[in-house]
Amino acid sequence: MSPAQSTFSRSRFLALALLMIFAILIYWLLIAPLLTRYLETRSEIQQLEHQLQVYRRVASELQDNRTKLQELRAAAPVTDIYLRESKPSLAAAQLQQMINSMISRTGGQLVSTGINNLQQNTPLQAVSIKVHLRTEITDLVKVLYAIEHSRPVLFTDDLVIRSTIRTEPNTVVTSRGKAKSRIRARVPTLDVQFNVTAYTLAEGI
Repeated sequence: MSPAQSTFSRSRFLALALLMIFAILIYWLLIAPLLTRYLETRSEIQQLEHQLQVYRRVASELQDNRTKLQELRAAAPVTDIYLRESKPSLAAAQLQQMINSMISRTGGQLVSTGINNLQQNTPLQAVSIKVHLRTEITDLVKVLYAIEHSRPVLFTDDLVIRSTIRTEPNTVVTSRGKAKSRIRARVPTLDVQFNVTAYTLAEGI
């Protein structure tokens, strides 16, 4: 092989090598990222199409489910287990009135009731109040029994009971021709706090 032919062969080999290197660089810098992005986009589109099919199926069944719900409610009414009021503020006031009435009937001294703030956004909304009363153990049993068997359905939690055995200051009682006597006024022996929770259906349900 002549020197000229040898130089031509080397030049041809170098040109082919540079072309291959250039082609590889073009693939990794341009084609590979585009191909990867295409595959990722295709996967996202498939997922969105699947979600869309699910939403369409749920939407098509929504009216049937509402009809079935109305039929179930008509066949087995459950409205008595919920508070009558749908607005949280009115439902809490109704719950406070119920507890006040129960304690008045069963015995005890209601000290206070307060509304517990609950953050929620569900069709079935919880309404909770904190109850503070002073009572005897027998009357407390009656109150808790009344709450357990009430309609609407009520739930209690965070029950705290403290003993408060004490008497009021001596009181002097006199009458004509009789000796003075002293009466020690007795106060309830238990200080009780607990939460009462009921449920109400959101407006429009």
